[in-house]
Amino acid sequence: TSSGGVNTTLNLNNDGTANRISYGVGYAKVNTVPTVPGAPTIDSATPLDKSIEIAFTAGTDNGAPATNYEYFIGSGSAVPIGQTTSPYTITTTDGSTLLVNGTQYVIKLRAVTASLGPSSDSNGVTVTPVAVPSAPTVDSITANSNGSVTVNFTAGAANGSAITNYKYKIDGSWTARDPVSDSSPITISSGLSLGTRHDIILLAVNSVGEGAESN
Repeated sequence: TSSGGVNTTLNLNNDGTANRISYGVGYAKVNTVPTVPGAPTIDSATPLDKSIEIAFTAGTDNGAPATNYEYFIGSGSAVPIGQTTSPYTITTTDGSTLLVNGTQYVIKLRAVTASLGPSSDSNGVTVTPVAVPSAPTVDSITANSNGSVTVNFTAGAANGSAITNYKYKIDGSWTARDPVSDSSPITISSGLSLGTRHDIILLAVNSVGEGAESN
C-alpha cells in the first residue's frame, strides 16, 4: 500500500496473515512467503510380484515445489523415491528390506522441498503384493490298471494369492483339472494311450494367473 509518498511492503503467508512489514520509498508491493506443499494424494496402489506400484497426485505447491517424495510403510522410516513424477514402484519397506508376497503393507507418501521440509502425509493405502504360484514338484507318477495315471506332487509357494486349481499338460496340450481342486494327487484318465510314453507337466493357478511349470 502507499500513503503520503511512503510505500509499504507486506510479506504475507499463504493463509493471508502478515508475518513482516517493511517500509520503502518509490514503490509498493506485496510478497507471498512460500510454505511447505500440501499433502499428496495416493490415487491407486497396484499389487505386483514383491512390489507395489503407487500412482499419486501432487498437492498444491504453496510457492515451494516438491523436489522429491518419500514413502513410509506403517511406522517405519521415510524412504526417498528420487523423483517427483507418478507412478513409482515400491520394492522395499525401508530402502533395503524387500517386500514379501502375501504380506499386507500400509503405505503413505509425502512431498519434500529443498529448504522448508516435508509436507503433511498423504492418505494411507493398504496393499498385499502377489504373484502367480511357484512351480509344483511332481514327486511320482503311477500307472493304474484301468489305463489312468495318478500324479503325486508337492505344491509350490502360492505367492500371496491362494492356489485355486491345477492344469496338466500331456504331450503339449493343457487341460484344467476337473473337478477343481488344489490338493495332491491328480488322477488323469483322458489323453492317454496304453503302451505309449507320455510326458506330464503340472502348473498351479491363482487369482493372478497361471504359475510356472513343474519338472
